[in-house]
Amino acid sequence: SPLLEDRWSPIRRLMALPETGESPGQVQHPDQMHAEFVRQQIKSTCLNLLDELSRDRLIVLFIDDLHWADRSSVDLLAFLSTRLAGRRILVVCSYRPSELARLKHPFLPLKLQLSVHALCEELRIEALPPAEIRRYIERHMPMHRFSPSFFDLVSARTEGSPLFLIDLVRFLREEGLIFEQDGHWTHEEDLSLLRSSMPISTSSMIALKIEHLGADGVELLVCAALQGVEFDTAVVAHALGLLHSDAETRLIDLANQHALIETSDEIELPNGVLSLSFRLSHSLYQEAFLARFGPARKALAAHAVASALEWAQKDTARDMLSKLAGLHLIARDHERAAQYFLRAARASAALFATKEAHALAEAGLDALHQATVPTGTEALEIQLQLIVGGSLTTMTGWPNEEADRAYRRIEN
Repeated sequence: SPLLEDRWSPIRRLMALPETGESPGQVQHPDQMHAEFVRQQIKSTCLNLLDELSRDRLIVLFIDDLHWADRSSVDLLAFLSTRLAGRRILVVCSYRPSELARLKHPFLPLKLQLSVHALCEELRIEALPPAEIRRYIERHMPMHRFSPSFFDLVSARTEGSPLFLIDLVRFLREEGLIFEQDGHWTHEEDLSLLRSSMPISTSSMIALKIEHLGADGVELLVCAALQGVEFDTAVVAHALGLLHSDAETRLIDLANQHALIETSDEIELPNGVLSLSFRLSHSLYQEAFLARFGPARKALAAHAVASALEWAQKDTARDMLSKLAGLHLIARDHERAAQYFLRAARASAALFATKEAHALAEAGLDALHQATVPTGTEALEIQLQLIVGGSLTTMTGWPNEEADRAYRRIEN
């Protein structure tokens, strides 16, 4: 509009002026004084512009990616925010809290000051529940023949993250993993490709976040990821040979600055050690951290984490037995892995989880067959074969060819 064009022309000059960078009380060069004078004029002009525009309409000023704003922009926002009372103006800013913290951004103290005076409200984007994820997909592709398994997969893969959801749906369309057929959106019957698919934009964003951690931060969180999506400071510290207090302080800093992890609870481990529990903000971060180490280094780290979990005496729970078996597999200690698979299978059988007991016993046999020197493991194999045979008989009855094969193996 003519009004906007007339008022905007002096504001454009702000783009051409360098920041003064002077500290309070410092004597300014005349050019700096002139620049500061112009800036004050610009602030007043912006306020007058918004004032005139809002006289007969509601004005919503949206500032995207505020974490990339420079100091002058934040200074202008601070000037305006205390002078908008009574005006029909709403300022909406989007930003990443982790970037504000990492960059020690000048908006942080301004946000605190505005909150003290009840001049701003922070709205955090929460994870979307499965019903909302389905609603989003159906809004963009109302005519579809997507299976319930597809919606479950998208929910599990994105964990409700709005950003990951948008990226994943766009990626699936671009790659032809979901497509239109006879006027309806659909997908292939086999969903295995979708389970492992990740948009380049998502993987690049995660990689960039990890690069900001530094070598020590990456090492901490690789060990954490080996323990699981949920992990404990005491276990990570023991695995890396660090003071517990040092590991705890560093992990708290990482949680505050990078938003890759978040604190969960304070717990007492079975060995009596107090520990702070954390969780990775998304399972995709776990995948990304585990991919940072090569096989040899990952094997060493997995061995250290397994030893730390055994030290913490957390191997009594059924799920912990399976986790320890998996860690020893990564560490290439196949016999030790088979021992834990056996214990996990027995624990499942005791709870009448027959199908799970069978799967765990089979995993134990697979681990045993990969052992470099499998001699002397006959007793362990017999125990695993007994569970395989017994579970198959329970699930499918007798006679059973597969169960019979397990029992014949025991006889041999």
